[in-house]
Amino acid sequence: MPKLVNIPYGKTHLKFSPPKGVKVDILQSKSCKGLADPSRALQRALAQPLVSKPLRAIAAGRKNACIVISDITRP
Repeated sequence: MPKLVNIPYGKTHLKFSPPKGVKVDILQSKSCKGLADPSRALQRALAQPLVSKPLRAIAAGRKNACIVISDITRP
């Protein structure tokens, strides 16, 4: 009988048995310490992003915006 796989999904889990011959690896992110000052960290990230122009520059002259924030199920 195939091994039962248990995947976190929201506040519950999804369980399934993969087809025979399918290899399943479960990847988990490492836990990390919370930020000492989350508000300051957010301000800094918006002002000095790692791979883009600052939000202020991207938003200049725009009349609308969409900001997407990943939830805990998508680290």
